[in-house]
Amino acid sequence: MISSSAIVFRMLFALSENMNDRQRQNILSTLDFVGYDHKISLAYTFVMNTRKNGTAMQKIIQRVYNDREYKNLTKQEQLSKSNQLYNFYKEKTSTGNNQFVFEIDIDNSTKSEDALKDLQIIYKLKQYELVNSINCKFHKNGCEVMSDDLSSGEFALISIILSISAAVSNSNALILLDEPELSLHPNWQMSLIDNLNRALKGLSCHLIIATHSHMIVSDLPLKRSSVIQLENDKNGELIANMISESTYGWSAEEVLLKVFRTATDRNRYFGERIGNLLEQMGNNSISPEKVADELKELQEISQHLSDIDPMKMVLNTIVKAYK
Repeated sequence: MISSSAIVFRMLFALSENMNDRQRQNILSTLDFVGYDHKISLAYTFVMNTRKNGTAMQKIIQRVYNDREYKNLTKQEQLSKSNQLYNFYKEKTSTGNNQFVFEIDIDNSTKSEDALKDLQIIYKLKQYELVNSINCKFHKNGCEVMSDDLSSGEFALISIILSISAAVSNSNALILLDEPELSLHPNWQMSLIDNLNRALKGLSCHLIIATHSHMIVSDLPLKRSSVIQLENDKNGELIANMISESTYGWSAEEVLLKVFRTATDRNRYFGERIGNLLEQMGNNSISPEKVADELKELQEISQHLSDIDPMKMVLNTIVKAYK
């Protein structure tokens, strides 16, 4: 699972890039929706023992030399990059203060190239184990809200939505989301599609979402979504089946049964009741009066099922035949 620090940097890099008015407005709308101010900060600290024993520069040079991102640089360019990282580290740690904050004001439409460079350096020093504490600060009614104080699901959802808002600048983008429901409370799962719509307002994009969440499936918008069911056949071959109906508004039982091919406890219980009744009717071990009572009770239960639920259809067939 992606680490919280990786989520923080992914989000901040996206927010640090120059954004158009649409991106900025979508981000502001998302923050307004979740109740946060238009400012996000990164709190970080440095590893100080390397400064005391003078090994920071050697460590940076070694890590730059082994860094795949810099493998195509010349020796001189690698040394220049090492000096850039070390000078930043030295300047910060020489103050005697070990608590620093990188801040993004989303209301400010101008982005500083120096600020983006600073964020890139902080990210590299984190990779090189010279930054040892990362925490994202949101702001709510003027008060700081640390990412550590948010639930993992709330933080992940906000970060995903803000990252997508900032990263997608034009229409015709393809966005891939793999099981975004992981760690999300059901309430957050239910709001995911609405938040994605808000993040991509005004754009024509294609989202492909791999999910096991019936809440996401039942919230897909009408006329502009489709569900493809993937499963392995008896030979282990992957088969794709298009669900012909719109799944918007489907009940949990309906999605689990028809999309994920999983019977819920209610489906299973209902089916067992019908099966037991048919068995008793078949061996004449139940009186007509008790059959009528059981059918009446099953019909009352079936009112809570979808009209196209297979078990409800079976019950209706039995009732018609019995009458």
